[in-house]
Amino acid sequence: MIRSIRWALALPMLLVAACGGTDDGSAPAAPDDGIRDLRVEIPAADPNFIDFVGAEVVVQPGEDKMICTHFRYDGEDIAFSLQETLQGKFGHHAILLSAKEPLPPGTMEDCTDVASMAKFDPFTVPSYELPAGRGTFLPKGKALVLQSHYLNSGAVPIRIRDVVRLKTMPVAAVEKWASMYVTNDYGFELAPHGPGESKFDCVISEDVTLLLVGGHMHERGTRFEALIGEDEASLESIYLVDPWVGDYRDNPPVSLFFENPRPLPAGTIVRTHCSWNNPDMGPVAFPNEMCSTFGFVEGPKDAIKCFIGGETK
Repeated sequence: MIRSIRWALALPMLLVAACGGTDDGSAPAAPDDGIRDLRVEIPAADPNFIDFVGAEVVVQPGEDKMICTHFRYDGEDIAFSLQETLQGKFGHHAILLSAKEPLPPGTMEDCTDVASMAKFDPFTVPSYELPAGRGTFLPKGKALVLQSHYLNSGAVPIRIRDVVRLKTMPVAAVEKWASMYVTNDYGFELAPHGPGESKFDCVISEDVTLLLVGGHMHERGTRFEALIGEDEASLESIYLVDPWVGDYRDNPPVSLFFENPRPLPAGTIVRTHCSWNNPDMGPVAFPNEMCSTFGFVEGPKDAIKCFIGGETK
C-alpha cells in the first residue's frame, strides 16, 4: 500500500497559529515591525514527549529558506515510537536529522544550499507511529539537527519557529527495535540536456523485517523504483513511483508493511533504480540531485546505511 507523507515532514493536524489569527489561519502582522508571527506554540511539558524547539527566524516574502538548529540529547538512553511536527503556514517540512558534523547545541545555520545535506543523515520517518512494542533508539549524547523549510509566498515577512516532538517509551518496553535503513549513491553524474539513471544494489547483512520503504530524488527525477530479492533472478518491485514529480522531493509516497511486515533475510539484495531528465546546461551530481531508498526495518538497534560512490562517512 502506498500512501503520501511528508519526508522530512509530517504535517499532522497539530499546526498551531498564534492567538488572533486572520482568515487564512495565520497570525496578523505585528503592528510594530510588520512581521507576521507564524511561530507555533511550544507545548506544555509532557513526560511522554521530548520536544526540540527550532530557532526563531524571519523569512522574507518570496524567500525559499531552510534553517538548521543543532541539538545534543543529554538525557538517559530512551526509545521513541513517533515523530510529530508542529509547523506554521508556508512551512514545507520540519524534521530531525542526525548530524555528521555536530555544532554546539543551540547553533542555528542557514542550510538552504543543497550542499548542506551532505552534513546530515536521516534519523526518523515522521508521521507514522510504529507498531506496538517497537521503538527507535535515542542514545545519550546523540547529535541532532531540526531542519525547517519555509517558502514564504505571502506579501509580508514571517517569523517562524517550529517544534518536533518524539513520543517516548522506556527502553525496557521495546520488544523489537526499529531503525532507519538508507541507501545512497554519491557517485552519479547527469549529462546536460538529457536523461540519466542510477541503478545500484545493496546487500542486507543481517536478518531484518521491512516495515516501511520510500524513495528520495529531487526535481529532475522522472521515475523511482526499489526492488528486493534473494538473488538477481528473483528481484521483485516493492516500491514504484512513475512518474516522479518535483513535489516528491520533500513529500514522497511510501509503502507501508506495518500490518504484514516483510522478512528480509541476511543476503537479501535491495536494488535502488533512479531515472532523471536533466534540463540544465551543465552536468548535475550529488547533492543537487539524489538517489536514495529509505525506510524502517525491524531488528537492528542502530541505523543501517549502504552508500556507494564518493564520500561515505
